[in-house]
Amino acid sequence: MKDEFKSIYRFEGRWFDIFDMLVGVIKPTNAQRFSVWESRRKTDGHLLIVYDRHLADEWQQRYRVTRVTEPEFQHHYKSKIKEHVIHGYNEFSKNSKSRFLS
Repeated sequence: MKDEFKSIYRFEGRWFDIFDMLVGVIKPTNAQRFSVWESRRKTDGHLLIVYDRHLADEWQQRYRVTRVTEPEFQHHYKSKIKEHVIHGYNEFSKNSKSRFLS
């Protein structure tokens, strides 16, 4: 699972609005998953991680999400995982049974 393809995006606003829109667009299955990292800090943006696909540029502009590179994610966000509430698939969970949270 660690080698799977993922796209990472940062966004502001209400995380559940993006989550609800994605449920309709992506329809999560074993091959297509996503998660929202809800920031515990009001001043920080949230993260959206989409597995096995990219979001179209038009969708990114429409919903004001900004692409985050893998190195940027590793450097700025992964080490701060405890500062986020993860909704959806969690590839970093130590308990493999709870890797997809509903």
